Amino acid sequence: MKPAIPCRFLDLPAEIRLIIYEYVLVLNKPIEVWPESGTLMPAFDRGDIVEIHRLIQSRELPVGMLRTCKLVQQEATPIFYGTIRFRFSGINGTSVACVFLNSTRLWNNRHLKSITIPMPFWSVAPEHELMSMTPWSIPKDLRDYGRAVVHLMYALSRTELSKLELVLPEWYEYDGETYHDQDMIWKGLKSLAASKVSKESPLMIDIVYLCNEQSNGEVWFLQENIDLLKPLRRELPTVTLSVAHFKPKGAWQVDRQLDFDAPIADASN
Repeated sequence: MKPAIPCRFLDLPAEIRLIIYEYVLVLNKPIEVWPESGTLMPAFDRGDIVEIHRLIQSRELPVGMLRTCKLVQQEATPIFYGTIRFRFSGINGTSVACVFLNSTRLWNNRHLKSITIPMPFWSVAPEHELMSMTPWSIPKDLRDYGRAVVHLMYALSRTELSKLELVLPEWYEYDGETYHDQDMIWKGLKSLAASKVSKESPLMIDIVYLCNEQSNGEVWFLQENIDLLKPLRRELPTVTLSVAHFKPKGAWQVDRQLDFDAPIADASN
């Protein structure tokens, strides 16, 4: 029997190892953990934590490399978490992201640069329905929806986050009066934006309006959508607006950017 050939990976120059990490670890598409279905009910199947498990099992998401040794983990982790785009687009995705990232210890990883969550404010969905849609066990201190959102914003402020996508589905109806913790959620979002102002890469917040595609290519906004765009523009002056169309399994892509003020002006006319 021929002796085993030792692996000389760590003998390679660090610059070469970094090139290999980028080739192996970088995905060209986002990971949609919690898809938006286009209705009040999520498109999630409790028996199938679909995309994340499929990618790991098929080795398209080779997280095993991060466990090779301490040196590889230190070198590869910034590339892995700095390029992976985690998306939690569906209703109550903020709570799902909070619990999911906490369970994967991503809270302590400062290298996260991009994340997608749904519009975090209360909508027409009742509280008990929102919380029951979360498939993972929710820690006691995060069972309050408003506190879970604020906790998520605080955790993200401690990362290298440079892009936050907030998904606004066309069915969404902003409720600015019923829930007492709406102000707390606004403060959490503004604090996250403010925490990045002095950084080299300030936070880019993009509102992704997720709608059904029209044959003529036009984009229609409901008055309920406009009611949320107005305070967003007032509280977050640098926020941008994009449009995307519903796709199966949440596989949407941004189609184009829109003039943020145009739908607000149209509603006023």
